[in-house]
Amino acid sequence: MPDVEIDTLLPPCTESYRYLGSTTTCPYTTGVRWTVLTHPAQASAAALEHYRSLFPEGNAREVQPLGKRRIAGDSHRWW
Repeated sequence: MPDVEIDTLLPPCTESYRYLGSTTTCPYTTGVRWTVLTHPAQASAAALEHYRSLFPEGNAREVQPLGKRRIAGDSHRWW
């Protein structure tokens, strides 16, 4: 999207963990490459309410066992 500056949506620290998993809604499609930031991003109350209106039942399932999956991490990219 040409009018969106992605860097403005991220926290100053983009240190992350990455792993292969699946979607969090049915049919739980596998092969999803997840990136989880170690520092939380900020969202306004209005943005959260809008999100909740789009997903009134939520969008997550229970935490799944790690199994044989590997988790990769980094400790850089401080701006």
